[in-house]
Amino acid sequence: MRSAGFWELCCYLLRRRERFRVDGASMSPALRAGDQVFVARRRAPRRGDVVVARHPYRSDVHVVKRLVELDGTGGCELRGDNPAESSDSRVFGKVRSELIVGPVTSRV
Repeated sequence: MRSAGFWELCCYLLRRRERFRVDGASMSPALRAGDQVFVARRRAPRRGDVVVARHPYRSDVHVVKRLVELDGTGGCELRGDNPAESSDSRVFGKVRSELIVGPVTSRV
């Protein structure tokens, strides 16, 4: 995961990026608890991207996971990079594409 540079900070100031904080170890070693990431809300995620999504059953919770599959019906399979520490699509099933906030562009 690349670190945020000047351009990413400008995008954040211009409200083209949103900032989220990572909690837990589900995405280690790529992201650790306490890391902050920028998300491009207007960019469509692709398979393999790390994304931020709203939890399918808890509207007040966001999750940071890797998009491993996007099927033709709008279902997205999300997985943590650290399966032993991750609650992901193996637990809550596929996530509707409308719940994806956007792909992570960099770590702050």
